[in-house]
Amino acid sequence: MGETGISTVQNPDWAVARLGFKQIGKTTSAERGTLVTLVVAVSAIGYKISPLFIFPRVNFKDNFLNGAPRGITRCCNPSGWMKEGHFIHFVQHFVRRTKSSKERPKYCYWKS
Repeated sequence: MGETGISTVQNPDWAVARLGFKQIGKTTSAERGTLVTLVVAVSAIGYKISPLFIFPRVNFKDNFLNGAPRGITRCCNPSGWMKEGHFIHFVQHFVRRTKSSKERPKYCYWKS
């Protein structure tokens, strides 16, 4: 299990210039963007469960996940970072998705 931040604004990878120019100015985005935290769990053999998105908001709006795959779990937090309650929420999501039980336990290690 790991946590990472993803920017909502993409950085441009390349620039277009006239033929013959060797030096090109740096391209930048005018938008600042926000950071969305993504929590994922993947096993050593490649089994994965749907991720948990933590949006930097107080309230969730349905259009945040337009076009997203089914099964994604989401939370909101003013800072956008994972807190204790979000960890519990992800563990419950992990148990539901992996069908973990007392008879068939699954182990989840936190990678920071």
